[in-house]
Amino acid sequence: MVVFSLSGGVFAGVNSQFSLELKVEASLESKVHQLVSERLAPNHGFSKDEIEALVHDLAVLASINGGKPSALYKTIFSQNTFSGSGFFQWLITGIKQLKASHGEPCTPLSKVDYFGCSNISARSITLPPEYFQNNRIRRILTLIHERRHLDGYDHIPNTPSYDKEVKGTRGAQLAFIVSLVNSCTNCTIMAKQEALSNKEEIVGAMKNLSEDDSQLLQIELASLQNIIPVEVSTFLGELKRQQSFLSVSHMECKNKVPLYEYEQHRTVPNVDAQDCFIIYYKKGKSPHLGEQFPEPITRFGVLFLFVPTAK
Repeated sequence: MVVFSLSGGVFAGVNSQFSLELKVEASLESKVHQLVSERLAPNHGFSKDEIEALVHDLAVLASINGGKPSALYKTIFSQNTFSGSGFFQWLITGIKQLKASHGEPCTPLSKVDYFGCSNISARSITLPPEYFQNNRIRRILTLIHERRHLDGYDHIPNTPSYDKEVKGTRGAQLAFIVSLVNSCTNCTIMAKQEALSNKEEIVGAMKNLSEDDSQLLQIELASLQNIIPVEVSTFLGELKRQQSFLSVSHMECKNKVPLYEYEQHRTVPNVDAQDCFIIYYKKGKSPHLGEQFPEPITRFGVLFLFVPTAK
């Protein structure tokens, strides 16, 4: 199965532009819808579109294909494999009630931050309209954050949501990000980059950690893998060796888009790919790629290197 990074469904009042979009089986979406419906408060306050967006977010989460989890992930979630289905089960089974907040403050027993509130005694999570304006990765991270509060992990008092334990709300978010980046086999590189864009904020909100927690945090950060494929990294190394490398950027590829190679005046066969790397190099210095590299397409000194998705 080939998975592409596409825009999600359009829901009123919901941010539908995001890079984490996976193929979801209808049976799974139906199951998630049932589990979410069972947890909606009697007067939950969500619009139909907000419910559908929440269901689809969780169905996408449950559709992640993973693998080896990070050390922190195993410590927090006691799971020896990172998978969307297993993570979804941890998330949903710990919540008894879901409801919307439309301007009213959370109750005194709630913990408020990250566009969400959690009530430990009621095991409930409250989501304001602002929650739905975030991208999907941010929305999932918010649910992880609030769900971890329900395990009894609080923030440092009188701080802007700082954690003093690496196994708290921020650590749960970080463990998810690291495991997704390192192990997800059906996520695009753009989705992984979007997840990584939250890392600095999360790590910066962990303060006054113990020596053991600080060591565990450093191990977790050191385990992050380079999300640029080895083929691209090797090719960049060759360009740099020849002193012809200028810069590289990354973009989302379109499925089977016919491209044209101006210099040779011929149409390039349709390319089936999920991630493109645009590599700028000095003209006339293109190195020999060898059989292990996809065919490069040159266009006025710009090289488009396509990384095909595994069939």
